[in-house]
Amino acid sequence: MSNETPKEAEIRFTDAQVEQFRHHFGNFDFKQEGAIATADLGSVLRACGQVPTEGWLKERRNVADPEHRGIVEWGNFLQIMKQCVAGGGNNDEELLEAFRRFDKGMTGVIKSTELRQILMTMGDTLTEEEASELINDADPLGDGVVSYESFAREMVYNGP
Repeated sequence: MSNETPKEAEIRFTDAQVEQFRHHFGNFDFKQEGAIATADLGSVLRACGQVPTEGWLKERRNVADPEHRGIVEWGNFLQIMKQCVAGGGNNDEELLEAFRRFDKGMTGVIKSTELRQILMTMGDTLTEEEASELINDADPLGDGVVSYESFAREMVYNGP
């Protein structure tokens, strides 16, 4: 993967960031060969605090694994992280738009039960435990509603 955009070329990760990425990447590098399964790319990115859309992930998988070998190598993964940081995988407006589709009254909130359903059935689904953890963070008062704007921004800028 090459052909960095000027914005991507400016991105320099700190040693601590690279170490964090390597740790999460290593959790999915089961053979310890410096590569993860292409299918695990979304999970590793989310572990690194990113919120990529499924469409964006599909494009990255095709670019990172053009020969369809089923793996993403470490160097390609770092390039994808640059693309995330440059804005490609963390678009909070895309996430907000997805939530707005469920907000028929345009109130800025959705029921936590609805959020659970979304998290467990759409896109890269979460387990019930993962969904519960996110909902507990998103609805700290336990009143059954989530301000999806603050939830989306928290997801994008601070990670799951």
